[in-house]
Amino acid sequence: MFALVAIAIVFIAILGYAASRLRTVAPDEVLVIVKMGSTKSGADGVRDSSNDTIAFAGKVLVLPVVQQDFRLSLKQRQVELTVTGPDKNFINVSVLASLNFKLADSEADIRKSAQRFLTHTDQQLETSIQNSLEGSLRSIIGSMTVQEINSDRAKFMDAVLNTAKAELAEQGIQVDILNIKDIKTNDQKYWENLSKPETERAAQIAAVAASEAKQIMEAARVAQEEQTARLDKDLAVKKAAFQTEKDTQQAIADAANDLAKAQQDVEIARLQRVALAEEALVKEQQLDISEKKPADAAAYAARVHAEGLRDAAKADAEGRAYEKRTMAEAEKAATVLEASGRAESMQVEAIAEAKATELKGEAEGKSIKAIGTATAEAEKAKADALTGYTGEAIAYVLAENMPSIMAANARAVAAIDNYTVISTDGASDATKQVTRMGTEAMASLKAMTGVDLTAFLGNIAGGALAGKTAAAAGTTVAEAPQEQAAA
Repeated sequence: MFALVAIAIVFIAILGYAASRLRTVAPDEVLVIVKMGSTKSGADGVRDSSNDTIAFAGKVLVLPVVQQDFRLSLKQRQVELTVTGPDKNFINVSVLASLNFKLADSEADIRKSAQRFLTHTDQQLETSIQNSLEGSLRSIIGSMTVQEINSDRAKFMDAVLNTAKAELAEQGIQVDILNIKDIKTNDQKYWENLSKPETERAAQIAAVAASEAKQIMEAARVAQEEQTARLDKDLAVKKAAFQTEKDTQQAIADAANDLAKAQQDVEIARLQRVALAEEALVKEQQLDISEKKPADAAAYAARVHAEGLRDAAKADAEGRAYEKRTMAEAEKAATVLEASGRAESMQVEAIAEAKATELKGEAEGKSIKAIGTATAEAEKAKADALTGYTGEAIAYVLAENMPSIMAANARAVAAIDNYTVISTDGASDATKQVTRMGTEAMASLKAMTGVDLTAFLGNIAGGALAGKTAAAAGTTVAEAPQEQAAA
């Protein structure tokens, strides 16, 4: 039992130790397994790696005591270096470069790297690569001029890269990128002197280019201005055409509006004429109602009144004549009776007195008859005028209303608060103004009605004067026999 436990313990210990000798290899590294004691380099500094075991990503068991393992990183690394050396013309040139490299990942290249760098640290490896690259750079710098190096860096970099790749490939190193960062000379004036011709030529080229560009710009500006002028002209022509068309359309529209307005004015005038005709008809009807009919009634009343006056005057004249005649006959009879009772000497006186009385009666009768006849004829003429002539009837109505018209004119003048008289008449101009207004009113009435009111009033005044003259004549004739009898 103890033996079994011991065996189990030994087995477990062996398994544990074996597990401790199990190595895990990452993808960016390789594991180089060598036999114990074979890590020493030969006389040429290169170790024989033909018997080494190369293990890539995965797990591998390293035997204890007889084997030893070393890890080599496959990660990319970078070294920077500055190399100073004479160029082809013996001008010292300083080149600042950087190199990205890694261990090649083929088994043959790894064996080459393992032969040289298996026990090197990272710093030792980078120093070795840096020294190799410096030698390549110096050899290339010596084969080119500084102008060639600076102007054709790609050629310089390719030459360095090809040389470095060939040298480093023998060591199992893979060159990824070579970058030339800067190229300098110890004498800075060299670059200035070297760049002067080029600078002058560049300035000349720039001046020529600027002049050509200016000419091109000026030509473009002129062409643009010409194009703009053409466009402006075309635009102005189009605007003028549009404006002409617009003005034409506006003129047509204005003419149509004027025509429509004229037609409308004609229609309005026609309607106004119709309205005025209707208004005149209404006024005529109103005149018939308010003035003509009352005038006709007044004329009829005047005619009846005149006839009454005429009949009354006639009856009065006949009565007075009859009275005179009766009185005359009575006086005559009395005289005859008295005469028959007197003496013969009084007969002649009685006869003369009877004769005088008879003549007086006849004269008074003739006078009264003349007055009645004149009055009757005047009234008849007035009635006939009012009845037969509408114009005279209107004149009669106007004459009756003339006092009201004159009173209205006087009130209009009296209603004026401030009245400035531009005349030499003074305050009496107000009375004359009223008279002028009356005269102008008669003229306006004549213009409206065609009736000359002044002539009408003159005719009436003339008729009245004739009546008075006839009455005065009758009185004179009647008084003449009395004067003769008295004589």
